[in-house]
Amino acid sequence: MNIIREYFPGGLPLATEVHLDEDNTVIPNSVSIYPLFKTEGGDYMVGEGLDVMEDEEAQLAQLFNKRVKRFPDVFNLNKHTDI
Repeated sequence: MNIIREYFPGGLPLATEVHLDEDNTVIPNSVSIYPLFKTEGGDYMVGEGLDVMEDEEAQLAQLFNKRVKRFPDVFNLNKHTDI
């Protein structure tokens, strides 16, 4: 299984995390979204995860699947790291 984390997707102050199965397809209920807040020091802090409605999970998974299939090298899918 691969885990993809993306920060500032499309320039938005968000962090996203999705889990991929062995075929590099997003597992629908694995989509997590976190807001990023700028601190007084200019750094960013990760906020509490946003609730994703059940019917939105499938749509988000499709969106991430398109991104993963279109840009596999960006997500280093051929590089496996033991955790």
